[in-house]
Amino acid sequence: MGWTVMVEKWQIKAHEKKTIRLRNSVFVVVVLASWIVATRPASNQTKHRISEITFQEESSWVRLMGRYVLRRDHTATLIVPDFKSDTPRLLVFCGVYHDFDRLAGTMEDLGFFKLKSKYESDDYDANTVTVTAVRNGVRKTVVDYGNAGPENLLALKKLMRSEMRKISWKAAEEATTPGFVDPATVEPSPKCRTSPDYSP
Repeated sequence: MGWTVMVEKWQIKAHEKKTIRLRNSVFVVVVLASWIVATRPASNQTKHRISEITFQEESSWVRLMGRYVLRRDHTATLIVPDFKSDTPRLLVFCGVYHDFDRLAGTMEDLGFFKLKSKYESDDYDANTVTVTAVRNGVRKTVVDYGNAGPENLLALKKLMRSEMRKISWKAAEEATTPGFVDPATVEPSPKCRTSPDYSP
């Protein structure tokens, strides 16, 4: 009788794991499909009017880890702490991101604008990710502490991290900001230096 119960429990767990893998696989396919569909010509992308997308990550001990700002004109800005400096300051980098319309369309398809404004886990000392998008002049902000958000938000964060790594970053002309200021208030020059490169 004991062996029968153990086998039944093992079968239940195996089924649960298979269901989770299948669900994750289906969701990945949905995300990829949204990403592919978003390659349609810009003239057909009339449903979204997203002009700016922001991705910011913070930890409880480092605070700001990085703030990425993408715009419809394909300009991109990266703001990171200068850990090598003796005094607190932020470094500003700029780049070019050509897939803005594609990313904006994927955000729409994944239901970003239907998400709650905040998700929190009970984990201690977890990272916080803030994703924002400006659509028709209205800013939508979603804060996710400890990866507590739904699967579509987690997939969007993974996709955005991947896209940020594709950008070639150059130091902006106004490349430093003294002190721990709010990175959202930093308005760097759109002009870039020819060097040095930066790879986050």
